[in-house]
Amino acid sequence: MKPSRSFINISVIAALCLSTLSCIDNSYDLSNLSKKAELFKNSLSAPVGTATIYLDSIIGGMDVDTSILTVKNGMYVFEYSGNFDLGNFSNKFNTFKLSTVETPPPTHVYLYDARNVPESQLPFDLPTAESQNFTGAISINLPANFGKTELIDIDSILLKNTFIKLSAAHFGLDGGNGKSLGDNISITFTAEGNAADYYRKNKTTKIWEKTNTWPFSLGETDTIMIGKIRLTNANNKLDLNSNIWVQIAEAGDVKVTDNIKTHIDFNLDFIDGIDYDRIWGKVDYGLPGNLSINFDGLGKIIGDNDVLSIYNPKINIKTESNVGIPVDLDLNVSTLNSNTGKTAPAVNKTFRMIPTNDPNVMKSNSFTIDRTDGTDGLFKINPDLIRLNYNAQTDTSTSNHFLTKNTQLNVSYKMEVPLQFGGDLRISIDTTLENPFAGKLDQLEEQDNLSVILLLNVQNRIPLTMQIELEALDMNGDSLFTVQTAPIEAAKTSAGVATTYTETQTQIPLTSAQINLIKKTEMFKICFLVTAKEGEEFVTVQPSDYITIKIGGKINGGVLFDFSSTSK
Repeated sequence: MKPSRSFINISVIAALCLSTLSCIDNSYDLSNLSKKAELFKNSLSAPVGTATIYLDSIIGGMDVDTSILTVKNGMYVFEYSGNFDLGNFSNKFNTFKLSTVETPPPTHVYLYDARNVPESQLPFDLPTAESQNFTGAISINLPANFGKTELIDIDSILLKNTFIKLSAAHFGLDGGNGKSLGDNISITFTAEGNAADYYRKNKTTKIWEKTNTWPFSLGETDTIMIGKIRLTNANNKLDLNSNIWVQIAEAGDVKVTDNIKTHIDFNLDFIDGIDYDRIWGKVDYGLPGNLSINFDGLGKIIGDNDVLSIYNPKINIKTESNVGIPVDLDLNVSTLNSNTGKTAPAVNKTFRMIPTNDPNVMKSNSFTIDRTDGTDGLFKINPDLIRLNYNAQTDTSTSNHFLTKNTQLNVSYKMEVPLQFGGDLRISIDTTLENPFAGKLDQLEEQDNLSVILLLNVQNRIPLTMQIELEALDMNGDSLFTVQTAPIEAAKTSAGVATTYTETQTQIPLTSAQINLIKKTEMFKICFLVTAKEGEEFVTVQPSDYITIKIGGKINGGVLFDFSSTSK
């Protein structure tokens, strides 16, 4: 608007001069003089102003949650964090139950066969010569699916609070000579093989002691604790051997009371069922999941055809668990630009969570996905959506892993997108302004030899190369003409970080034809074309980076001006 007012002021002064001359001498007829004049025939140059733009005012002023866009170590970083939903993984382990073990029927251990003894001869005393051993066995049959389920192929089980009550009843025999039958019979149980660990409480110390052989007395009830079961060679039963020694010191110590096959019945009962603390085996379980992250990023200031080359986006994965099984976390990361429909090549990575050796100790694992895995390609499409698809799968190769109750598995992620730009960066930051001269240049004639040059002195402390482009648009938005500067040199850098500004002098020339088109110009589109600095693998932009533009103008030739319009 200032140039327009100057032109109006000049026309008023020129009109006053012509009127004054005509008043001095009426013999001078000026009515036929042309009302058109050429002003500023000699060239004119003058400074216009200076503008300094800091990156902090551009990036820091974007409409982005400050909890997402942060400054770390002097550079801008977009940060997103959250957790993978693996609650069902823990729940699957925590709710696993062993099959119920049924109480076995009584076990008969036969002693003396008195079926042929007449009842009239009963009871009769056994002579001392009948002192002898009798052996028997108790089998605890486990369910067919006890060792193999859809979740785990069990190798061994560490039990807890699992007790068996052992009692005995005798049939056809009794004690004599003032003694009970138990005074003359000694019983010993021995575990068969190494299928289980048994514990018996010491009556003196009250401490459970591991044992493979223990005595048992008739007329008493014994409690045995099972500490561990080993399912080897597909053996689904636990065997206890019994050794019964009948000792007859004097005839009559043991009496036969019935004409039957005398025997002792052993009864075994799981008092409170069977429970476990840890189970070893091959665990086969997988849990898929997915989550989406809305990525605001620089989306509002980047065009669809631009290349947003983020040098090294990182995804940090952290796990904490007391899982005793290696778990493979398969991760697929992809991005989408919902405006263009473009997708970037996905990044796939598998991590193995090393298990804990003790379910009471949480094991931590940390993993990182970065540009070596292809993350630098995820953002070239200027995405607005980041997708994380994952699957947690247990290792099924070996059986030396365990699951336990109170399983905890937490997997968290943290995505960092630093504003470090790679070598193929190409973005355009533009704005559109109304033509400040619209409707103010009607008095300008079509120019023949006028040219205008915008002189730019640029101090660039941003480690990016730039070029300024000016495009004139008519009322329909069609382009009338486009002019641009030469490239503006990037700042001087060290390790990709700006250390001092570089100074570039450049210009935007406007020809007579382009000046004439300004009358038709409705809007000006001003665009900064930004590319990477040549010779740098990557650069880092900082809030303190800036660009200072000193603008000057130079006019060559005369301005054709129509004064006739001022008299109307």
